[in-house]
Amino acid sequence: MSAVQSIEELANGPQGLSVETVEQPDGPRAPLRVNRRLETAIRVESGVMYVIAGDDETVLMPGDEQTIPAGVAYRRWNAGDSHARFVESYRPARPARAVPRLRPAWAF
Repeated sequence: MSAVQSIEELANGPQGLSVETVEQPDGPRAPLRVNRRLETAIRVESGVMYVIAGDDETVLMPGDEQTIPAGVAYRRWNAGDSHARFVESYRPARPARAVPRLRPAWAF
């Protein structure tokens, strides 16, 4: 195991990966990011966060959570005038549900 692991490697554990962050007001906005194989959830503990995910724009207040599917570009930042504390969680994307194969009537 290498000393440096990607978020994807760390998030593949049974509990996924959660990172608690505090952002100052008027700080830099996080860059646009895409997690191709990970679902991302942002839960606000205090303060106000603004999230753009795909075409959706959301203001998250304390207690609010937004889940961003794998493959959707998103950006988030502190939208308030005080520090914002939030938890960003990563977990493997849920596999697409399999569509059952139908048997022709003559197969029964």
